[in-house]
Amino acid sequence: MATMLSGAAIIDGALLLIAANEFCPQPQTREHLMALEISGINNVIIVQNKIDLVDNERVLRNHQQIKDFLKGTKYEDAPIIPISATAFCEYRPVDTGYRLI
Repeated sequence: MATMLSGAAIIDGALLLIAANEFCPQPQTREHLMALEISGINNVIIVQNKIDLVDNERVLRNHQQIKDFLKGTKYEDAPIIPISATAFCEYRPVDTGYRLI
C-alpha cells in the first residue's frame, strides 16, 4: 500500500472500481477507499463494473451496497457509474428503475 500511497500523492482524482457481481465492500475495496482518504484525494468517481454479468435486480442491490459503504465518508455523494468493460452496455434510468442499454 505504501507504493500506492506515494504514487497517489501527485493525482487530482481517482476511479474506484467495484464489481457488480460481488458483495460490496470486498476487503480490497475497503483498503482502496482508506488509501484515497489518507492520500487526501477528493475527486472520486465510483465505477460499478460487470453489470452485464448480473440481472437488473442484482445491479440495483449492489448499487445500494455501494451507497451504504460510502455513507459517512467524504465520497458519499460521489457519482456511481454502472458499466461493462467487455460489452457495450450501460444502465439508464427508466420509469421502473434502470434498464440495460
